[in-house]
Amino acid sequence: PEKRRKSQMTPERISVLESIGFEWVLMILTEWEVRLDELKTYKAKYGDCNVPHQWSENPQLAKWVGRQRHQYMLLMSDDPEKRRKSQMTPERISVLESIGFE
Repeated sequence: PEKRRKSQMTPERISVLESIGFEWVLMILTEWEVRLDELKTYKAKYGDCNVPHQWSENPQLAKWVGRQRHQYMLLMSDDPEKRRKSQMTPERISVLESIGFE
């Protein structure tokens, strides 16, 4: 059996942290959510979601935008095999469309 270390978090430490406004929330964002937030920032700055294919300022976002378009095309394909390969979901389409992604 694995031996667990005893937590050093005491009630006193909890009180001190809470007294300075510490919030006990664990937020784990997926890569998709991180890129979506970056896309929203891009749109606020440039007025659209048309990230250049080889945007040196954020190449990960540029690749992600290209992947979203590709995944959407797979999903809309007449070929059932291509549709099965798509990772795009109706929920993601809705979120992307809500921010003006085309």
